[in-house]
Amino acid sequence: KTIVESNEARRLPKIPKGTRDFTPEEMA
Repeated sequence: KTIVESNEARRLPKIPKGTRDFTPEEMA
């Protein structure tokens, strides 16, 4: 994968159970 693809994967990770109440911004 390219660096861009890797970065996109990090931006949109699979949300584990119990964390769906948190947004990516809050988890960052």
